[in-house]
Amino acid sequence: MKLRRRLSLLCAGLLLGLLTIYFMRGPLTHAAVTSGLQRAGAGDIKVEVAHATPWSVQLDNLAFKIKAQFFAASRVTMERAHWWQPTLGVVRVEGARVPVTIDGSGTNPYAWTSYAGETRADGDVLKVPIDTLSIDGQLIVRAASHEQPLTLKFEAKPAEKNTWSGTLQATGPGIVFNAKATYGLRDQRLAFHTTAITVELKPWQDFIQRLMVLPLGPWTMEGQLTGAISGTYVEQKFAMEGRIQLVQGKLQNAAGNIIIAGIAADFPFTDLVHLQSSPGTFRVQELRVGEIVANAVDAELTFLSSEHLAVKRMTLNILGGTMAAEPFNLALERQELEAVVLVDNLDVEKILALSKDVPAKASGRVDGRLPLRLDEHGLRLGTGWLQLKKGVYAEMRLSAAGLITSGMSPNNTSYVVMKRVENGLLQLKLGALRLDVRPPDAQRGQTARLHLEGDPVDPSVKAPVILDLNVNGPLEQLLNFGFKNNVSFGQGK
Repeated sequence: MKLRRRLSLLCAGLLLGLLTIYFMRGPLTHAAVTSGLQRAGAGDIKVEVAHATPWSVQLDNLAFKIKAQFFAASRVTMERAHWWQPTLGVVRVEGARVPVTIDGSGTNPYAWTSYAGETRADGDVLKVPIDTLSIDGQLIVRAASHEQPLTLKFEAKPAEKNTWSGTLQATGPGIVFNAKATYGLRDQRLAFHTTAITVELKPWQDFIQRLMVLPLGPWTMEGQLTGAISGTYVEQKFAMEGRIQLVQGKLQNAAGNIIIAGIAADFPFTDLVHLQSSPGTFRVQELRVGEIVANAVDAELTFLSSEHLAVKRMTLNILGGTMAAEPFNLALERQELEAVVLVDNLDVEKILALSKDVPAKASGRVDGRLPLRLDEHGLRLGTGWLQLKKGVYAEMRLSAAGLITSGMSPNNTSYVVMKRVENGLLQLKLGALRLDVRPPDAQRGQTARLHLEGDPVDPSVKAPVILDLNVNGPLEQLLNFGFKNNVSFGQGK
């Protein structure tokens, strides 16, 4: 009788326990989920238990933070074939929503010193036995006031011992990003590589300019980026490298006076986190700066950081000849460019065609060396020179009354001939032509000095002309870069 009574009490207790578990399965599941997330470092946890049995669990409206990083999902389900199996089975996350700020305009979620989690996340959540984990939802990319959702699909499962493997797909307007990854539970090392990358610049131009300051911007962007990236994440540090290529690129600044079209670039990045690269190539079909048009731009340059570039070489075709830049560094955050340009075989007629203020027409070719600076104020030339190319025939016709004869006596034997020269009635065959830009010994207000030597093309006129002319005021205005018209020409001698 005592044994029977004990068995009856035991059965009643078991039944009562089972009934308690059955009726309390929701609160117990809620407590277990909350405790597990807290162990993973989560805080501000919100969750609704919609369904719970030993074979399946459904959670709705899950939300929590790890440090300052927010995570949310509309539904999480866990299903397993047998209730006694030591696994959560197949875990599916639907309606996931993960915001990520990429430009530092928000709180860095992984460097926040105080947060609502009890312990630091250390990978324990991945040590829980799971058959497969799948996540469908959105990755919300943010930069200042800009926000763009990406469709996110992720699947992972245990592979070898203490190792997980997974795939990621992120798609959105003008972007495709697919990757594979492995994660070691023992060393907590994430290794990944991309299987597909395509980014159209136009939908993402605002985000790009939040990450990289481009001089003379803002810019409108077109083109397509492709490439391959691989990297690791260990001890809260990312390391990434890869090759990035751009085709059919186009840039245009807001003022519309700078257009770069037909851009093709290829860069092997050694550190994508800090945007550092080995030397890469940058080519442009057409470059327009004001009234200047250049073609076949070909450069070799290196990314030193997101804001510093080292240009090893740059060549382009312009004004009927070529220009080549000496090696220079470009600081993007300073919104300016300084370089020394070597000029070869430029067409004088095309140079003068840029200006309506030069009182002369000429033909011929020039070489030279010109330091220049380009910033929000336009172009400024430094101390340099242009001179007539040796062995090239050149002519000039002046149209500046008084330029030569204003200081000459009418009784001078050359007066009549010089009068005809300055009025454009006699064309000169040039033997020498040199323009010194901002010479070191220039007087105040003087920006250039022109020296020319020539003879009238008409062989019947014997009157050699040697002319030294000072240019006062901003020389750049002569090239029609939009400066105010306050250039003047001093008297020749």
